[in-house]
Amino acid sequence: MPLIGRLLSAWVAAPVASLGCLLSWAEPGAAEPPYTEVPIMAASDPVAFRDLLLSSSSGVVRIVVLGDSQETCPGQWGRHYIMQANALMARTFGPVSETMIFSPEWWWSIPAWLATSAAFGDTPPEPEVADSLLLPGMSPRALVPASSGGGAFVTVFLPRAQEAISEELADQPWFVEGSPVVADVLVARRAAPSALAWELAPTSLTVPDGTAPVSASGSWPVPPYGVDDRVGWYSTPPLEAASGEQVQLRLVGAGEQPVDCVGVRYRSTGASRGIVVHSFSKGGMRITDFLSQHGSCGEALRAVAPHIVVLHWGANDSSWTTAAQWRQSLLDTIAALRTAVSDPALPIIIVGDPPRYDVPADSPFLEFPAVAADIAMSDPRVLALNLRRAEEETYGWDESLNLAMADLAHYWPHGQRMLAYAFVGSLLEGLGIPMEGVGLGQTWRDAFYPLGASCTIDFPCHRLVEVEAQLAGRPWSDGADCADTDGDSVADICVAPSSSDINGDGTVNGADLLSVLGAWGQSGSAADCSNDGIVNAVDLAMVLNAWGTAG
Repeated sequence: MPLIGRLLSAWVAAPVASLGCLLSWAEPGAAEPPYTEVPIMAASDPVAFRDLLLSSSSGVVRIVVLGDSQETCPGQWGRHYIMQANALMARTFGPVSETMIFSPEWWWSIPAWLATSAAFGDTPPEPEVADSLLLPGMSPRALVPASSGGGAFVTVFLPRAQEAISEELADQPWFVEGSPVVADVLVARRAAPSALAWELAPTSLTVPDGTAPVSASGSWPVPPYGVDDRVGWYSTPPLEAASGEQVQLRLVGAGEQPVDCVGVRYRSTGASRGIVVHSFSKGGMRITDFLSQHGSCGEALRAVAPHIVVLHWGANDSSWTTAAQWRQSLLDTIAALRTAVSDPALPIIIVGDPPRYDVPADSPFLEFPAVAADIAMSDPRVLALNLRRAEEETYGWDESLNLAMADLAHYWPHGQRMLAYAFVGSLLEGLGIPMEGVGLGQTWRDAFYPLGASCTIDFPCHRLVEVEAQLAGRPWSDGADCADTDGDSVADICVAPSSSDINGDGTVNGADLLSVLGAWGQSGSAADCSNDGIVNAVDLAMVLNAWGTAG
């Protein structure tokens, strides 16, 4: 059945899916339609994805994100995106009972979601495990005994995000409370046996604390790897801290040979619930890099045990491939992931990479969302999200203005958070799952990012959301557009500038300058020559440019 038929059939059979606008699709063999004509969500069995997310009330649902630099976390461009996505899931589905996996990198100054960490030791031995055996973004560290001059990997568990990358996320009940936690340590075993030691050192700080006394300790023998047991977990006993203190875990080598530590997660002993979003992404990656660079990561993937894998590639693929080749790469990657976990029905979400404006008009990047939607309508365990369309329509982004972008491909922190809202909001809305904070009859756009418009004397009218107008220091009109109903070639919301002769004495001079300086930053003042709602540098420039005239 052609794609349009499958979309219509799915919409009739499962109205829970918000499949977006169904426009004309290309004939077989023709170019794929552009992303602007592709539904924001496509799924042939949305109920399966809905049921899986709702099952988080009685068990952990792990979502693994595979992507490039835009999704790397916590150290790069995805740190606000992944953290915000976790928070939005927790707000909707409730606190989680399991954290992300924290790699032994130095992230002390950049909190990971529900922990801070530090890897001490300047020159650790090289890990024995190859990158191809691990997931992208996994950074193993070889730990040796402190007596040998080795360092330690230290994590501080912060169930309320007491140290958070975004202030709005700090100190809230993100993790289930009332039970001790255990720490699960992921290890890549070596060819020779060794041992790994742990120490519990509760601290009142929110960052690794080298002076905190040890209250409990232990060690695990780490045998050499055999067949199919290269990567495995080791769990501590229940770890508890006194009131006002955080659980802090230190890991060091305890044998003659180093131990390759891959990461740590914390897990409640009293509950199993919630949704946790992991990022296993690497800067510069293309979709084919996953199989060529990490094609033997099956054990690591099985250890993480994902319930959903998100494929978040596309931006880096646009310059080297065609839409048909990208389709085959997607199919190959999906097949490899399912084989790795021995689950031919492993749920996959293909997320269309968000705006990138340095690609030519005929770039296959513009066709990738159609490819993803077609695959989703052919496979009941694949769902596709067209985030570029969702973001541009929601936030007013286009080639002329996108205040969220730090460069041609990466987001400022507020843009990363907006990406998280687009991802989670579009997914839940499409599946008919009420999102926390969205009222009856509202969309997530209405609730969190209503669109308005802005216009100043030096800024042509543009549609955008309030947070971006605030960051740019521009006025904003909720719900407004840039219509020109009177046909004067100026948007109706644009107010003509006033005279620069603020005091009306017939000459623009020092008195007018003092009026601007005296009302700086105020609204509703006669010194607002530009009528843009605030006295600022625009008004100062108008006075200076009209100096000595009648204004």
